[in-house]
Amino acid sequence: FGGNGDQNTRSNELYKLKLPNQPKSTLKDDFYKLFKKELFCDLKFICADNFVLAHCAIVASRSCYCRQLIKIAKEKITQTKETTPPFLIEADTYVELKLNEENSSTLKIVLEFLYTDRIISLEGKEHELETVKLMIDVYKINNVLIGHSLINKFINQQIGSHSW
Repeated sequence: FGGNGDQNTRSNELYKLKLPNQPKSTLKDDFYKLFKKELFCDLKFICADNFVLAHCAIVASRSCYCRQLIKIAKEKITQTKETTPPFLIEADTYVELKLNEENSSTLKIVLEFLYTDRIISLEGKEHELETVKLMIDVYKINNVLIGHSLINKFINQQIGSHSW
């Protein structure tokens, strides 16, 4: 920006505004670490072969479908509880979402993408046949849980024409 504040006369002086360099945000990485270590989880996806723990706030913020399921499940929990204060959370109380036909490893990949906007566990394995098969399963579950936009973003980033 430049000038002297008087609207009628302008000077040729330019001023540079330099903001201090801020370190890169580690928020996504921190949430992903909580997910991987299963710390402070309040959401349990029940799959055909196992269960996967996650965080309601993260999943609900990234998936409209899951947000609705979480709301319904939380309402059921509050209806069954008697007079527990809202700030008191029992250690083993989870919001449970049942995905009986899904594989837990496929769901973990979808959740990994929700948390980080990338699939860290598959980096460097984009051209392997097992990865392609897994991505087909991920695409199926992702259409239900998240919608087309996020999986299309991953496909464009990871296995688009530029990576071949």
